[in-house]
Amino acid sequence: MKTITLTIKENTLRRIDAIVGRTGRFGANRSQFIRDAICNQLARIEKEEEEKREREIFKRSRSKLRRQALVLIKEQTKRRNGPKAKLQSELQKLETFKTD
Repeated sequence: MKTITLTIKENTLRRIDAIVGRTGRFGANRSQFIRDAICNQLARIEKEEEEKREREIFKRSRSKLRRQALVLIKEQTKRRNGPKAKLQSELQKLETFKTD
């Protein structure tokens, strides 16, 4: 572990001390509270960044995914003798779906 110096507003420090004293979850230790808060914030930011990357990938791949879905539905429609109407309905929905 590395020791650092941190400047923090008095009001914020009082709030931290109140929570640490009230809950005892942090071993009555404001440093542990601050470490946990930083780790939680980092995890939240990293999750948001990952979700943003995934949305961009999906956005770039939307047309390809749509085409693949159409091919699969057409294959299923050909293979099935029973619920063709439902599959054809789904196919029509996908064919009318407009990509951005």
